[in-house]
Amino acid sequence: MATRTISTKLAIEGESEYRASLTRINGEIKTLQSSLKLTESEYQNNANSMAALTAKGDALKALYTAQADKVKELQRALENAQGAVSTYTAKTDELKSKIEANKKAFDGLDEATQKSGKEWANYAKELQKSEEKLQALRKSSGDTSAEQKELEDKIAKTRAAMEKLEAATGGAAKEAGVMVIENSKLNDELKENEKYLEGAEKCVNDWQGKLNGAKIELNNLDAGIQENNKYLGEAEKSADGAATSIDEFGNKTKDSAGAIDTLGAALAAAGVAKAVKEITDALKACVDVAKNFESAMSDIAATTGATADEMDYMERVIRDVALNTGKSLIDVAKSAKDLVEVGGDVNLAMEQLRQGTNLAIATNTDMSKTFDFLSATMKTFNIDAEETQRVTDSFAYTTVKTNTNLGQLADAYTRPRLTCCERLYPT
Repeated sequence: MATRTISTKLAIEGESEYRASLTRINGEIKTLQSSLKLTESEYQNNANSMAALTAKGDALKALYTAQADKVKELQRALENAQGAVSTYTAKTDELKSKIEANKKAFDGLDEATQKSGKEWANYAKELQKSEEKLQALRKSSGDTSAEQKELEDKIAKTRAAMEKLEAATGGAAKEAGVMVIENSKLNDELKENEKYLEGAEKCVNDWQGKLNGAKIELNNLDAGIQENNKYLGEAEKSADGAATSIDEFGNKTKDSAGAIDTLGAALAAAGVAKAVKEITDALKACVDVAKNFESAMSDIAATTGATADEMDYMERVIRDVALNTGKSLIDVAKSAKDLVEVGGDVNLAMEQLRQGTNLAIATNTDMSKTFDFLSATMKTFNIDAEETQRVTDSFAYTTVKTNTNLGQLADAYTRPRLTCCERLYPT
């Protein structure tokens, strides 16, 4: 049986507002990131020109401003969550103190009084249940007079038993019984409060991780702005209006392009059956992929708030999935980011990534469409993330047995029932 958990929406007041605000900011950041990529694309053959560096600088500054807003909002959300933790911690201490005082008072009673007190408390609980049930019957439609009469008799007998017990003990049974009931209520309240505290502490850790990631990305943007300003200064001083530390493709002239040309020539000289230019072009393409992948992983860190260990794990899984499936490294990274953002749990998201990518290959379907369909199906049918493999196996099985493809299954998704999910989760 699943353990009941406390939603952070309930545990922390204002939590949903912070999340909504950050969703808006993340949307703005994605748009600005897209604008930056568009700017780089427009000047891809003259990236070291004054116009290119000016446009890129403006795009970086706009992105920096939005990222700074995200850091501020995350800081406020973190402080709000920390405040909730302090409140629940103080409440926990208060309840424990009351429970201890109540227990001490009850333990100070003699054995006979304790026994009569527990008996009185049981009567009181029984009386409360009967009275609540009677009130419900009185409000219900239809003839419940017989049931009401039975409950009224039961209530009268319970009250009589309580009064008799009180009289026999000179009121001591009632006093002890009140202690028993109060202790039970305090313990229930403590358990509930501790669950809220646990939820709030989890939220603090979540916000702290996201804030750390956002600050890292802000630092990276600041470094990017400073570097771009350096190149812009070079362009302003040069005769042809172009930076000297980078070439027209945006690569550092001494580090990237020079090293690649040297390596290309060395490979050709070593007997590799390719022309120097062909080898060099291939190596440059590899560098571009590496840069894009690094950018994609930075984006994941910034938007998901994953820890350093989680980022290392995700990078290993993404590379492994891309290598074993032949899928684009960037496409796999994008799918991984979407899965973590939706689910939050990195381990479950990576398992979904493996299974979903296998499904895309098995059904010859675009990865983005595959994950959209998989996510929508699991959400609609309230299927836990742990069941991803069963669901993807079911999809693959259905496409084979019915001679359909995943796209056709997606069309059938709008119908009242979905064949493969009915097989797993019959209604």
